[in-house]
Formats: sequence, C-alpha cells, structure tokens
Amino acid sequence: MKALRSYRIGMGSVPLGALGRRGLLALALPLLIGWVAVAGETTTSLSSSPNPSVYGQEVTFVVMVSGVQTPSGTVTLKDGITTIGTKDLADEGSTTVMFTVSDLSVGTHTIIVEYSGYSDYGYEPSSDQLSHEVKLAYTTTTLTSDANPASDGGFGVEVTFTATVEAVPPGAGTPGGNVIFEIRDRDGNLVAGSWPAPGGVLVSMSGGTATYSVTLDAPGSPYTVVAKYSGDARFYPSESETLTQLVRAEAYISVSSSPNPSVTGQSVAFTAVVTAKNYVATFTPTGTVTFTLEDKDGVQIDSVTQNLDIWGDAIYITNELQASRSPYTLTVEYSGDDRTEPGTASLTQGVNKATTTLTITNDFPDPSTIGQPYVVQGVVEAAPPGSGNPGGMVYVYDGFGNECTANVDPATGQWSCKLRADPATTTPGDTFITAFYDGDDDFVAGSSDSEPHTYEGPGTRTEVMGSDTPLIVNTPAIFTVQVVDVTQTPTIPAGTVRITVSPAGVGTLSDTEVTLDAAGTCTFTYTPTNGDVPQHTIEVEYVPSDIHEPSIGSFVQDVVKRKVDMAIEVDPTTAYIYQPVTVTVKLWDDTTEGAPSIPTGMVTFDDGGKNGFFSPSDTVPLSDGECTVTYVPGPGDAGTTTITATYKGSAVHRPKSLSVELGVELRPTETHVRCSDDVLLVNQWATDCTVEVVDVSGAPYFAPASPTGSVDEKLYLNDGWGQSRIENLREDSAETGKRVWKFDYICEALVEEAGYDTIEFKFTASDDVYTDSTGAFIQGIQRRPTKIDLNCDSTPEGIHCIATVEEDPDNAGTEVPVWGKLVLLKGTDDGYEEETLCTWPAPLPGIPFTCEFYLETDAYMATATVMFDPEPTGNQVHLKSTAADTVNRSDQFTPDPGDDTTGASCDDGCGAGGVDINKILYGLNVADVTLASIQLGLETAVTALDVLPDAVIGAGTIVIAGHTIPVSDIAAAIMSESIVLLEAAMSLTGMVWPA
Repeated sequence: MKALRSYRIGMGSVPLGALGRRGLLALALPLLIGWVAVAGETTTSLSSSPNPSVYGQEVTFVVMVSGVQTPSGTVTLKDGITTIGTKDLADEGSTTVMFTVSDLSVGTHTIIVEYSGYSDYGYEPSSDQLSHEVKLAYTTTTLTSDANPASDGGFGVEVTFTATVEAVPPGAGTPGGNVIFEIRDRDGNLVAGSWPAPGGVLVSMSGGTATYSVTLDAPGSPYTVVAKYSGDARFYPSESETLTQLVRAEAYISVSSSPNPSVTGQSVAFTAVVTAKNYVATFTPTGTVTFTLEDKDGVQIDSVTQNLDIWGDAIYITNELQASRSPYTLTVEYSGDDRTEPGTASLTQGVNKATTTLTITNDFPDPSTIGQPYVVQGVVEAAPPGSGNPGGMVYVYDGFGNECTANVDPATGQWSCKLRADPATTTPGDTFITAFYDGDDDFVAGSSDSEPHTYEGPGTRTEVMGSDTPLIVNTPAIFTVQVVDVTQTPTIPAGTVRITVSPAGVGTLSDTEVTLDAAGTCTFTYTPTNGDVPQHTIEVEYVPSDIHEPSIGSFVQDVVKRKVDMAIEVDPTTAYIYQPVTVTVKLWDDTTEGAPSIPTGMVTFDDGGKNGFFSPSDTVPLSDGECTVTYVPGPGDAGTTTITATYKGSAVHRPKSLSVELGVELRPTETHVRCSDDVLLVNQWATDCTVEVVDVSGAPYFAPASPTGSVDEKLYLNDGWGQSRIENLREDSAETGKRVWKFDYICEALVEEAGYDTIEFKFTASDDVYTDSTGAFIQGIQRRPTKIDLNCDSTPEGIHCIATVEEDPDNAGTEVPVWGKLVLLKGTDDGYEEETLCTWPAPLPGIPFTCEFYLETDAYMATATVMFDPEPTGNQVHLKSTAADTVNRSDQFTPDPGDDTTGASCDDGCGAGGVDINKILYGLNVADVTLASIQLGLETAVTALDVLPDAVIGAGTIVIAGHTIPVSDIAAAIMSESIVLLEAAMSLTGMVWPA
C-alpha cells in the first residue's frame, strides 16, 4: 500500500498515520481550546450607499456584526448624537441589518453604529462609524404661459407665466427660494425689470412654483421669456428653456379684382391687402396669402400662395376665366405671423362672353365649276381683351342659295367646309362668299367675313362613276362616264373624253381616250398597281365635237393593298448563347381577287430588347418572297426570346408581322481539375496544377468566346485533420469555349500514413453566357518515408547499439527534420511488444534523431530489432520504419578447456573446443518460436486497402483521380525488412536501457 504523506507540524515532519488516535486528539485539543477562548469578541462594520448622496435621496446603511453565532443584542444607528433608529438582531433573525434614511440634511454627517453585545452568550459590545456626505439636489425649471399665442385687441393683453421647479431624481423635496422672470421683446429689450434682479422680475416661490403676470402688445411680439431659479440651501439653481410668446393683433384683409366683370380669357388682377387691426401705423404684417379660385359649381380652378410685400400686399393674375363657368369665387387665406393672426376674405368675380373676329382664309379652286364642290376655309379668333379659342359653328353662303356648315376646331379656331353650286340655281359669274359665326358658351355670335368668288357656267357636266368599295391592287374595275347637258333645254353631248390618273403611275387604263355613245356615255377599265397612295383620282376631260362646252369630271377611287400571309421558322428552336440561329421568313399573296404577285420589299427583325443581334442586318430584302438572317443570342438572354419579323409592305402588299419563340440556354460547362498523377509526399509541392473550364454544349460559336468568371477552391483531406493548402492560383490561358487556371498544391501534415485530398474547384460564371460547374481531383498523398541506420556491437553484458533515424534520401519535396519515438520490438507468446528506447518530442533542424542503448543478453548471437514510430509525438509528416542488427557475441565467451580427452568417447552434444552446441541450438529454437509469433503479428497488420474512393463527389461534379495508394504497400515497406531480420533474431531478455 502507498505510504501516508508527511505533514510538517512544528519543526519536524511526521506522517499523520504515525500519530495514532491519541496523537491526533492531542493535536486538535489546543486548537479547540483556542477557539473557545476568543468566542466573545465581536466586530461591527458600517457602510452606506450611495455615498455621497443628494438631498432627499434614499440612503441605505448596512450594519454587519461579526463574531455573533446566534443573532442577539441590539444595533443603534446615530447621526452624531441623534439616534436614527435601533434594531434587535434577534427580531431581524440575522447579524446583518439595514437602515433606510431619506431626510438627511445637506452637509457632512458622522454616522455611528453601536452594537450592545449580549451577556447571555458572552458577546461583547462593538461599534463603527463613517462619514457620509449629502450634496445639493439638482432641479429642473419648467416655464408655461396661460395663452400662447395671445390675442391683442388693440390695447395689449395680460399674459400669466408660471415657473415650476422640481427636484431631479434621485433628489426629492419641494424647492424654495426665488425665480427671476426675464422677458424681452422682438428687439431684445427687457419688458419688465426691478431691483434686486436687474435682468428681470424677482418672484418668491410657493409650493415649488412662481407666477408673474404682465401686459404685452402685438408690436413687441415675439417675446422671449426665461425663468431662472436661484436655488436654496437644499437645491441647485436651474434655468428653464426659452419660451417664445406670441401676441398677435387681428388681421384685416381686403381683396379686390380688376376688371370685374371681365370677359373670357381676359387677364384679371386680384389684389389682397393685409393690415393689423388697431396697429395699421405701427407695423406691417408679413407672411403669405393663398388665393383659391373656384367656379360657379365649386370646382377649384387654381390655388396660388404668395408672400406679402413690404406694404402687406399680394397680387394674383390669371387669364383662365371663362364666361361658361361664371361667376367665380376667389378666397384669400392669410397665414398670420408673429404679430398678426390668420384670417380670410373673399370676393365674387363675374365673366362675360368675349367678342370674336372671323376671317375667310381660302376658297379653292377659284374660279370653280358650277356643280363641282370647292373648299372654303377660315378661322375664328377671340378679340382683345379676350383670349382663347372659340368653338361652335360657322355657316357659309354664296348668294345663290348654296351653303355649307363647318365646326370650329376649339384647339385652333380653324374651320373648313365644301360648298357645291347647284347648276339649277347658279349662274356663271362673280359672287361673294359670306361666313357667319354662331357663337358658343364663352364667345358671342355675330362676327362675319366675305370673300369674292367666281363661278364658271358649264354647258356640260362630266360625271365619272367608279367602284363604291375600295379597289384591291391588281384588281381591274369598270368605270362609267356620263356627260350631261346642264342647260335649260338639254341635248345629248357628243365627242370624246380624255382619261388621266393622278398621281401618275399608280395604275393602268384600258384606254386613255374614248368616244361617247349615243347616250353621252362611255366605259373604260382601270387596274390600280400601287397601294401606297390610298386614293387614285380618275380625271375625265370632255372634248366636245358639237356645240357643248367642255367640262371636266373626276372620281376619287379608294385603293387598298393586297393581303399577305406569312411564316417564320428558327433553326434550331433552342440555342445556346452565341450560337448562330437561322431565321427564315416566307411571304405569299393571300388575296383571291385580281392577279396575285410575289411579295417584295423589306423585312425587319426584332428580339424584344434582348442582347442578341441579327446578321448581316436586322432589316433585309425579300427575294422570291423569302429572306433569311442569322440571329445570335446575347449574354443574359437565357430563357425565351421572342423573335418578331415585320414585313413593312410594298406598293402592292399590306404590312404583316409574326413572332416565334426561341429557347435560349446558358452554355453548359465542365470544370476539370488535374494535379499530380504521382502520389505526393507530405511537404512536396505539386506545381502548375490546372483547372480547365470547358464548354461542353458542342454548339458552334458565331464569334470566338471563352468562359469568364472566377474559380474558388475547397480541400477535403480524407482524414479530416491533416493540413493542405493551395497557393498561386492564376489565370493561364483562354481559347474559344475554354479557360485555364493554374495553381500550386502542398500537403503539410497527414493523420494517417497515407490518404487522399479531394481538390475541388467551383467555377462561377460572371458573363451571363456560361453555367457554373464544379470539378475535383483526388490527389494521393503519403507521409515521408524514413530509414534507420542501426549499428550494434557486443559487450560483456549483452550488446551496445546506436540508431540514427533520418528521411529516406530518395524522398521528393522539402526534407523535414525527424522526431518521434524509437522502440525495441520484443517477442512475446502472443506476438511482440514494444519497449521505448528514446523519444524526440519535437523536430530539431540540423540535428539527427540519434539513440544509443544497451541490451542485456547471454546469447551467443543477438539481434536487436527497432522501430521508429512518429505517432506518439504528434508527427504527422513521417512514416514508421524498422531496422535490425545481429551481433556475434562469440568474443565474449571463453572456450572450455575440456576434460583433456580427445572426445572420442562423447556420443551426444559434443563439439570441438568444448562448446555446448545443445545450449546454443536450444537458444536458437526458443528465439525462432518467439519470433514466429512476432512475424505473425506483423503480417496480420499488412492488410491490402486502396485509400482512393470511387470517383463520385456529387451531382454535377467532374472528378479526376490520380494514382492509387495501397496501404498494404506502405505497411509492407515499413515491416518487410524487420520480418526478414526477425526470422534470424535471438531472444533478448533482461533490462533495456538507453546509453
């Protein structure tokens, strides 16, 4: 069992176990007696919070009595000789009591506490004291007035100001003393002041308030008022915020207008004058007035706010008044200011109709032919002082009973109508055209104008009749001409007619000159060929062959273009960005009447504001009714693009538009990551590793492009605790559909002997052309191999060895100093065991890991088998390694001189020199049995395991794997040499000690 610890008592050190029961009692007794001896002494302590405090603040005094086990006795708290209070500890049930005080006066107090003691328990009295300071309490002063603003009827108004002074928590109580009211007018002059307060009026407080009344008038407004509290023996002074006191006179507002009444559109000036009642000569009001104008139905027409000028005037001018909305009400609202109260006033404005002037501006043609219409145009305008545009009607007469009516355009005042002279009532010669204006709600009727006009008396009238419905281009129609005698005794005209088309070139005539038949009629065929002109005028001139007068007739034929049908195709129907798409448009004549023709003209293509473009242009000509363009979707257009083809039409065919939807997708990418195909050692750089982002759509490009964006890396070591990193990530090259980055990789620590690092890169596109993608590379890694240089020699007690552990000289990468543990492998019945020889807890640059040790053995031949193990010291850089050295210890044995015989009689276990061969063989056999079990244990550890996983990281991730790393190879490399050597090793027994 373990020995008891020793504790120092007095000058010596004795184990407590050696004292025994009596000894411990003897030791404890004096301590117990000493405790009883001091039981009656007490200590009283006093504290206060807060300290210092302010007047009226609640203060807590805490009394603690020490040395009292059973609460008893009394505690008395005093302010000097004045008792504050007494408490019984027994009643309180505690040796700690509190006193709360809130009525301490301002100043420094000596607070004393006295404990009475309690004789029944032998508790002695005790006391304590402290100095407690009470400061003045802070105050706030609030100033109010009984009327703000106050209304001045012309002789001033009494205003009462009240100052309220209160203690600021945690202070409490009602302040006393005086308040000074400082009142100044708008110019800063004191309104009231008396001794002893030259800055204002001194008023005594009562119940925490002070009140002062004073008569103030509007001319001095605004007034500034401040209440200043003087303080007293308990409270600090304070001052109120400045109060702005307004005293305002009643506003007198007069409003006028000129002219009143006015006429429609006439400028009217409304004037508002604001004065202060009873103070007209004292000051002029300032501020704004708002003019609000409403019509007879209460609809607001305008609302304008203007500043009063230096005379208190404001003017509002408008010319938007109309007789139809009269009468108007104008309301003036005055805003008020520091000295004048707000107010309103109003007036009624009448508006009459304005007069007009009428002018005939044109009559054409002049002269005109009786029976043929001609145009009369003019304008109606408002006459000053009115303005605006009249509406209503204008009536036009020619003196022969012929008339026409025109609507006056209310936006411009212009009018126009067609007048036709009836041959039955009209005679050739000069006449006057007279126009009369009929008036409207805002303008009076009665204005007129006359214009001379000449009628030519037609002996004949040529009438032309075409199609009542619009003609379709390329569709012929038969026109009929009738020449009529317009005299009182008509006869049938004879002769020919000459036919023309205006404008020229818009159609074809079957004949340009035709002879009238016996009825004075003839026919011809007209085929329109151009629909750009919607009206073709067919003009027929009568050329008489008898006594009739020539005449001209015409017919305006409405013409429409032929309809077309249209088809649009895209190939392919779904494309990637920058992939050329063929867009084909076909048009054909879709009118059954007349002669069909192949559409010609231009087709314009549009993608609805997307970022794509058309090649060679977005507008191309038709060829044999077809056209083709190449459309290239642009960045950011992923989704659906609506391509619209618009046929602009031609002289023959109508316009047509048709749309088709094109599916547009981002170009898919794959990210390919590749690093070293070799297994890397810890601390070995792999440089110029690559990340390739590749377009895998397989679709062609209209122009060269490559993925644009960023790549971000992540590392996933399979053991989860190692250390690896990537440096020097840089963009390397780009070509169509591909962009390459390079990087450098290193693993600096590995928990297991070997493993793999998943190097993952995510490409994030920034060009709205390509998709994001992720790729990974599985990089094989193993720790750095080590080797042991073991040299042993024999000693009389056994063997002496020196082992040096170093990195394998064939290691790639940067060498790392070796550290760890060197162990001796010893055979057991169950296999083998390890015995620590040396430990290096940390790497020592420049100093090799060297271990010197001795083994005791009496074997003839001895083998030392050692293993370097990096794990116990946290070395995650190096691999284990083993070494063995067999020592012939024959130099430590003295040959037996024998029995002076030749040995001829020996028949078992005999040998030259007297050496006991049986003993040696027995030792070897024992060693073989033991080492066989060790070998078995080592071979069991050599399990074949491929550390690379299946190449699946996640959906959409492309994984490339390097060479595999069989753990079996690593284990075999560590153990193989020791297994061979152990087969011939000797059993080592006894102690092992380092040199």
